[in-house]
Amino acid sequence: TLHVISQLKTFDANVVRVDALPPHPALVESCSRAGIGLFEEIPLYYANGAQMQSVQIQELAVQQLDEMIARDRLQPAVLAWGLGVGVDELHPAAAQLFRTLAAQAREHDTRPLYYVRRARAVETIQADVDFVLSDYFEKTDFLHNSTRQHETPEIPIFGFWAESGKIGDAKPDAERKRSEQEEAQAEKLERMIELYKKSWPDSAGFFVHTLADWRGEQPLLATGSQRDLFVYPAGLIDSAGHLRIGFRMVSAYNSGESKPQISPSRNTSTRPIVFP
Repeated sequence: TLHVISQLKTFDANVVRVDALPPHPALVESCSRAGIGLFEEIPLYYANGAQMQSVQIQELAVQQLDEMIARDRLQPAVLAWGLGVGVDELHPAAAQLFRTLAAQAREHDTRPLYYVRRARAVETIQADVDFVLSDYFEKTDFLHNSTRQHETPEIPIFGFWAESGKIGDAKPDAERKRSEQEEAQAEKLERMIELYKKSWPDSAGFFVHTLADWRGEQPLLATGSQRDLFVYPAGLIDSAGHLRIGFRMVSAYNSGESKPQISPSRNTSTRPIVFP
């Protein structure tokens, strides 16, 4: 936990979000001591309509929300409570469940409520939350898909793969060396942050998709590390604990320091024209 806090301080981050489940109490306590804000959310993760109609899942969601708030509502680090991630917003059960969760949360605490929406989702449950997080992982069209035309405030989440081990992918990016792929991640983040700051000058901030690579229970066959398919290489810190250039890029934006130099993109033609 102390190592994570140290990385966040180096990163000049002031808020951390723990994805789709309540964080360990030690992390909550450490964030409170270090002055780092925390977003907590229940594990209602990519639930479809049939799941949200389940009485058992509804009861579990309410129970987990109650337990999360009861445990951490006295912690100054907690800034907001999350009600779910990437649910099927078009299903009528979603609106009803979120209405129930929002009412339950507001009975116990006055902190703001949010949910995490898919970037291309149709917003149908915004009335029950105070703001939304929009996940633009591997997407660059956040201006087109944003909710800023609505009254509900939005905080974007940006992120890109740092390694491209796609099976059978014929794109030049799939053949880049690891360092070049990491530079590509930093370059995309730089473009997104520049566009975001220019387009949303009054926004409160943004989230980076993940601080460090993580190890999943299933191999990431479509896109993953060429070295270990169980490692999900989307972090600004790799699985060995080394800081990627993307870490230094985002940190420079957070601190106002000079950005790291990125080499120009290098693409090799699959069918080059050769002149005699």
